[in-house]
Amino acid sequence: MILCPIAQTQQHANFRKEFLSWLEKKIGCEAYRKIPAAKTRHGSTLMTTFETAKLHFEGHGGEFELTLPRECGVVDDEENGVEDGVLTVTE
Repeated sequence: MILCPIAQTQQHANFRKEFLSWLEKKIGCEAYRKIPAAKTRHGSTLMTTFETAKLHFEGHGGEFELTLPRECGVVDDEENGVEDGVLTVTE
C-alpha cells in the first residue's frame, strides 16, 4: 500500500507522538519535562536516533541505544535500562 504525502505526514506525526509519550512514561514525567522542546523536534539527535531505529525494527528482540538529553537528568536507572545516560530499548 502506498500512502499519499498527507497520510505519510500524519503517520509520521502519530509515531512521533507515541514515541514521546512512551519516553515520558519510561523516564518519568518530571525528567521528561526538563527536555528542551528543540530536542524532541524532527531532526534532533533524539528523534533522528528513533527514526533510524524505527526503520530497522524487525520485532525479533533486537536492541538500540538512545542517548537521553542531559537536561532530563537521568544518568543511571537500572530498572528502566538507563546506564550513563543511554537508554537501551529492546524490540
